[in-house]
Amino acid sequence: MGLGKKLSAGHVPRSTGGLGSLGVSNVAQGGFVNIGVDMREIERKFEHLRKAIKDEEEQLKIHRKVAKVAKKFMQDEVQDSPVVVRVRRSGKQGGKRGPSYDIEPGTLKRSIVAWKIRQETAMWVGPRATGRLDRKDGWFAGIVESGLQYFGEGPNKGAMQRGKRKSQGPALHKLEKEYKKAIEKAAKK
Repeated sequence: MGLGKKLSAGHVPRSTGGLGSLGVSNVAQGGFVNIGVDMREIERKFEHLRKAIKDEEEQLKIHRKVAKVAKKFMQDEVQDSPVVVRVRRSGKQGGKRGPSYDIEPGTLKRSIVAWKIRQETAMWVGPRATGRLDRKDGWFAGIVESGLQYFGEGPNKGAMQRGKRKSQGPALHKLEKEYKKAIEKAAKK
């Protein structure tokens, strides 16, 4: 009886080797090698990998690294103002209520930060308004980004969009690299 007929008839060849590290058994018969697999061992390893990626702390660590890449590209697109911008809330025409203050050069660049969204592992990157009117308060970023400044369009019109576009490739590459590293680390365990 040939090997094909034996296999189709339900004949199981004898094992000539033991189980490997993944539970793979080598069975040789008539010059052919039949590889059977112990699925429980492989399923256990895949479950361990799934848990490694589901670990929110590990995801957050990876997302923070990627956010730093995007933050750097956005900050590189912003040019500091050569002058101090004076915000005056009162005058001959009245104006909004609130304090008068000065926006120092470099404030927009300093306001670009990465922050975590509540109850998620996702990160946001961009200018952030702190509400404290300090050296990092980017409340005016929308005005600058759209070019609606009192003194006309500046060199930073569209800077955040340009930074976002330029960072997408390197950020996705970093994300993929970090997740591969996390999977390989979990696979070794």
